[in-house]
Amino acid sequence: MVNSIHVAVGVIVNAMDEVLVAYRPKNKDQGGLWEFPGGKKEKNETIESALEREFLEEIGIQLESYFPILKIKHDYKEYSVILDVWMITGYSKIPMGAEGQTLE
Repeated sequence: MVNSIHVAVGVIVNAMDEVLVAYRPKNKDQGGLWEFPGGKKEKNETIESALEREFLEEIGIQLESYFPILKIKHDYKEYSVILDVWMITGYSKIPMGAEGQTLE
C-alpha cells in the first residue's frame, strides 16, 4: 500500500497579478523547486486548519478569508499526494519566509 499525504496550499495574487511562490530548500524532498506556500495536514486536523497553521508557520501571516479552487491527486513511486489548493483572498501582515525560504 502506498502512503498518502494530504497537503493544503494557498495561492495569493497581489494587485499587480503577481503570484506568491516559495523556493523549496534543496535538502528537502522535491528541493530546489518553487511551490505555493502550505504543507501537510496533521492527524485529527481539518484541511482548513492545516492551511491556516502552515501559512502562519511558513510565511508569518494570519489567513482571514479563502476558498477552495482545486483538488489534485498525484501518485509518486513511494507515496501519493492529495493536494487541496485554496485561493487566499484576505490575510493580515506581510508575507515573509519564516522558515528561511525565499519568497517571490
